[in-house]
Amino acid sequence: MTRLRPEWIRDSDKDINEIDRKIKKMTGKTLTALAFQAAGIDEIPRSKLEKKKVATIRITSGMGVIRGFSEAICDVAKLMGMETFVTDDDDFAGLSEASWGGADVVFAADDDNFVAVNAHGDIINNDIATAKGYTTALSLIAGGLQGKKVTLLGVGKVGKIALDLLKEEGADVFQYDIGPKPFPLSGLVFDATNQGRWLGLKELSEDITMVALGVPLSLEAPAYEAYYDKVLHDPLQTGVAVMIAMALAMGDGSD
Repeated sequence: MTRLRPEWIRDSDKDINEIDRKIKKMTGKTLTALAFQAAGIDEIPRSKLEKKKVATIRITSGMGVIRGFSEAICDVAKLMGMETFVTDDDDFAGLSEASWGGADVVFAADDDNFVAVNAHGDIINNDIATAKGYTTALSLIAGGLQGKKVTLLGVGKVGKIALDLLKEEGADVFQYDIGPKPFPLSGLVFDATNQGRWLGLKELSEDITMVALGVPLSLEAPAYEAYYDKVLHDPLQTGVAVMIAMALAMGDGSD
């Protein structure tokens, strides 16, 4: 798991609305609707989501707390209509506090893992949820992936998950990890790399459509600005939304 930098999520309360707007523009669905589709269930009505609580726990082990991380998670849950709180206690004591506070979904992350846990004890991994979210987004953008050519950048831990998901959707996947660079990139691209700023304008074709789940973003600033409307990317919001949807689905959250 890439460790987020505070500056990437500094304005998450403002960014979440732009992320939601962009997802809707590119996929035709809101972030909430996208998340439930990725989780494989019908969207839970907002009137029922408003009765759900999401808690986040600050974990102090390893490199310690990332400033603004818990709040960024809460911003996603609030957009989806849920009540949120950050526990006063950290670490394991925070888990007890979250339970006593009636949380339906609890988030926690250390240096190696980022998970959500529902009231039944089901654990949802961020890597899987994020890959599901971006695969669903790419499928919506493309009008389905059956028989479509997709270039997958990065075949590490998350990339391998994405590869399986893309193949399940029927995509014809070209994998790029280490070797001759497949430039210029064109068509449908699933970017699972996290090197940051290794793709410039000269590496992109005008017909590109990219979903990029890695942080930091692989595109240089001028390239991202030029192709902003063709690149779907956020530092954590899509993955968190899908984690919530999966946690509620596994916990029969529609009741």
